[in-house]
Amino acid sequence: VPSDAVPVGGGKAVWLNDAAATVPVMLGEVPSAASVVVPVNVGLTMIANPYPVGTPLSALTAGGSGAGDLLYVWNGGGYDTYINYGIHGWFNTLTGVPSSAVELAVGQGAWLSSVAGGSITFTKNF
Repeated sequence: VPSDAVPVGGGKAVWLNDAAATVPVMLGEVPSAASVVVPVNVGLTMIANPYPVGTPLSALTAGGSGAGDLLYVWNGGGYDTYINYGIHGWFNTLTGVPSSAVELAVGQGAWLSSVAGGSITFTKNF
């Protein structure tokens, strides 16, 4: 299937293995809802920021999963890993620093490793 024929819904991501380093073009409707809820499987699920502005990790809320979940965010040379401590939010697993200043950029995807499954909610921040 040609890649231009595969729709990717808001909040979902794809893994692109492209030796030619083609830059994908994102187009479509900007979500107008106050939030976008993305279903999450037990284990790994790719998620993506559906909004046209960066979304801080602190704005991501988990329902049905939460504490113990891990988020792997590509930093250009490897993955930064964050753990969800439930009501306390996301923390960098290497440094223990809260992730309040970390955000998923426009269209940026991440791997979410969920302990219990459920959903994750992206909240509109503009």
